This record gives sequence, C-alpha cells and structure tokens, in this order.
Amino acid sequence: MELLILYAVLVVLSLLGIVWDIASGLLTSGLDGIFLLLICLSMAGVFALMLLHTAKSMGLLKPLKMFQRRAAKEKPAEPAATANPAAKVEGK
Repeated sequence: MELLILYAVLVVLSLLGIVWDIASGLLTSGLDGIFLLLICLSMAGVFALMLLHTAKSMGLLKPLKMFQRRAAKEKPAEPAATANPAAKVEGK
C-alpha cells in the first residue's frame, strides 16, 4: 500500500511540474522548458503505469469487462499430437 501512495505522489509531482512549466512561460523560452516537459511527461507515464500494475496485482482494480468477454469467447488450444512412434505404427 505504501508503494501505491509513493507512486501517486510522484505522478502528482510530475503533473505539477508540467503545469508549472507551462504557467511560468519556461516552455516557450527555449530548450530547457521543452526538456523539462518531456522529462515530466515520461516520469508521469512510467509511475502511472507502475501504479496501475501494482494496484492490479494487489487486486484493487477489477479486470475490464471488455477483456473478460474476449477471453471467454476464445477457445482453448487443441492438445498437440503425441510424438510416440509406436502410435504411428499402430495407425497404419
């Protein structure tokens, strides 16, 4: 649970960095603002994915119904034929 809180705080801080970059006018002043925006976006994305993955593995997120329907429609694969040479001889 502590990891979820840490990931959420880091996502919020990254988003605040994006807001500050745009609000302060640093984005339009040159490469520094662009690089800050890209770094904040990538950090927010990585930690958001980690947050979702951890929450799903802890059972806090239920699977989406869309994916459950697709899994229910798919049939299990046929078992592979046996590689027993004696079975081939009997079949002749």
